[in-house]
Amino acid sequence: RTCGTRPRRAPSVARLARTCLGSDDTTWTWHVPHVTWQPRGPWNVTWATEDMDVLGVVQDGQLYLVERDTDVAYACDGSGERKVVGTYHADVQKVVLHEVEESPQAEAPGDEEERPAVGGEAKVEVEVQGKPHLWDADPADHCETPGAAHKDLEAVLEQLGSMLGKAKHELVVYDPYYCTGRAESQLKEMGFLQAYNKCEDFYRKLERKELPEYDCIVTNPPYSTAPLDHVKALMEFLMTKQDKPWFVLQPNYVYMKDYWETYCRKLASTADDPRPFFLTPTFPRKYVYKAPKALRQDLKSKARNTAPYVTFWYCWVGNPLLKRFMKWWHGSGQSVSSALSLAVSERSLPNNFKDSSDRTRRKKKGKKRKRPAEGDFTSN
Repeated sequence: RTCGTRPRRAPSVARLARTCLGSDDTTWTWHVPHVTWQPRGPWNVTWATEDMDVLGVVQDGQLYLVERDTDVAYACDGSGERKVVGTYHADVQKVVLHEVEESPQAEAPGDEEERPAVGGEAKVEVEVQGKPHLWDADPADHCETPGAAHKDLEAVLEQLGSMLGKAKHELVVYDPYYCTGRAESQLKEMGFLQAYNKCEDFYRKLERKELPEYDCIVTNPPYSTAPLDHVKALMEFLMTKQDKPWFVLQPNYVYMKDYWETYCRKLASTADDPRPFFLTPTFPRKYVYKAPKALRQDLKSKARNTAPYVTFWYCWVGNPLLKRFMKWWHGSGQSVSSALSLAVSERSLPNNFKDSSDRTRRKKKGKKRKRPAEGDFTSN
C-alpha cells in the first residue's frame, strides 16, 4: 500500500497485524517507497490472535511488531513466516536490526571444553533475538528479571553511583546471565545507559579472565542445580573472587545453605568486610517471573508467569561504602526506596520472608483445642 498524501488518521496497525500475521500461510509485504507522512508511533496495539501485547513500529517504510515483554522485533519474510529481526530500544524509539553474522570457523580440537548437557540431552542452540545461546540451559531457567524488581532497586543503584563518583548514566551495571537481553533494556530505560547484559557464556568468560569492566553486578541467576548449581557458583565468585558491589535477586532458601555461611566467613577473613545485607519487597511473592515466549513456546501465556519462590535482593557494597550507604538509607533512602525494606542480617529479615527451615522464624500459633469437661463423653 502506497500513501501519496498524509492520511487523516494513522493506519490501523492492529488490523494490519491480524491480517498479515494472523496465520502462518499468509504471505505479505509492507513497503512504502514514497512516504510523504511520518507516523507518530509507536502505537499500543494488541495482537489478538496470539494474546500478545505488542508495539507497532513503522521504520524506513517497514512495519515491525515489537513484543512489549521482551522488546523482540518481528517482521515477515517472503514465505509469510514471522522472523526475529532485531531489538526495540525504547529510549530512542527505534528498532535496531541484528547484523547477519558469518558462521564462525570451526575451532581446533581441544580448544573448547564442552559443558555437560542438561539431563543427558544433546546441546541445543536456542535462538533469541537473532543470537543463539551457545550453552546448555534448563528450560525452567528461562525467566527474565522482573521489571518491578529493577525499578525497586533504582534509587539504591543511583546512590551507589553517587558514592562512586559517577552519574546515573555512567554507572556500569553488569548482569552476567543472559536470557533475551531484557534485563539490559530495562536498566537502560531507567537511565543506566551503561548496563551490560550480552549473549555470552559467563563461566567461560570468567575462566578466560575476559569479564567486562563494571562498577557493580545486578543479576538474577538461574536457580537450577544440575549439572551446575548456578547460585552456588555465583556466590563463590562474588564473595571470594571479586570486590565490587553486587545485588543478586534469588530465593530465600539460599541463606540457609551451608555454602552461604562458608563464603560469608571467607569474605570476612580475607577482606575484613561485614556480611551481606538484604532488601525485601513489600510482600513475599511480589516479584513474578515471566518466561519469554521465544524460549518457552510449550507453555501458554498464563503458565509463563510464575512466582515459585520467595525472592529478594541479597546485597553487598563493601566496607568503604557501607557506612555511607547506611547513613543515606536511614536518612532519605527509606523514603525514596519505599518499595523496599532493609535487613542487616538473616535474623532481622521479616518473618514472612524467612525460609521455612529457619529456626528464628516465628510459627503461627494455632487455636488451642478445648479440653472436654470431666464426664463429657459427647466431645470427640
